[in-house]
Amino acid sequence: MVFAHLVKSEVACFTLAIQKLSSEVWEILGAVKTEFGKFGDVMDKLKGHLERASKTIDDVGSENELWIVDYAELRNSHKK
Repeated sequence: MVFAHLVKSEVACFTLAIQKLSSEVWEILGAVKTEFGKFGDVMDKLKGHLERASKTIDDVGSENELWIVDYAELRNSHKK
């Protein structure tokens, strides 16, 4: 009878420990979910910045191409 009572107490202690650890795991998982959400927001902002930078580079490249074409035409017109 005493042995059964000890086993029952030990099982109860393990159950409480498992419940405590389980709640800690859920708390950590909640924090991880929050951080991944923040990371996603930062990545979205970065994507927007990179798209704008890419467009700026494309625009500058187009302007330089026009300038080079105009310069080449100007040189050719003076040779005639």
